Amino acid sequence: MRRRKDHRVYVGKPSILAYDSSCTTIETRAVPQTRSPVDALLYFCNMSSHSTHPAITPVQAPGQSPAHLGQKPGLLSASQIEQPVTILDTFPNPRPARDYQIKFVFPEFTSICPVTGQPDFATITVSYTPDQKCVEMKSLKLYFLAYRNKGIFYEGVVNTILDDLVFKLSPRHMTVVGEFNARGGTVGVITATHSS
Repeated sequence: MRRRKDHRVYVGKPSILAYDSSCTTIETRAVPQTRSPVDALLYFCNMSSHSTHPAITPVQAPGQSPAHLGQKPGLLSASQIEQPVTILDTFPNPRPARDYQIKFVFPEFTSICPVTGQPDFATITVSYTPDQKCVEMKSLKLYFLAYRNKGIFYEGVVNTILDDLVFKLSPRHMTVVGEFNARGGTVGVITATHSS
């Protein structure tokens, strides 16, 4: 049942009571005696579409899926996954006369080991001093997601990320560090740097 976090619903025959956080009854409904507690709760919720209280909303019966499940298009197109650099968006540097550092840490990076086919997990850190352009953070997140099913070595990941970001931003300085989780008892840390 979808309802505000501070509300509670109690099932009891022959009625169901919905309480708010101050234990004030907000709604009572009679339930047919033949219903189990779960059926009674569903009956209450589905009958509550006529309720005047904002905390009471109808729910779907068990076994029914929301209509949108499986229908949502993917976040990235096939061409974006093939060429992740096309995902990156930029915006003008608000202080181009000043040297300052921007740092993004992405702890949920995933790619595929091209030898074993197993997932590689890493924390990718991008630090740079912008010149005329900055990278937009959501596009950077989506860019990282494009690697989720790519078979690529650690060194390829870090150097490709650096090359793509340098191509898009032309920063004064940039460092990309990939800290890959242990595989076979060994942790891989790859660092690639660019200076203009």
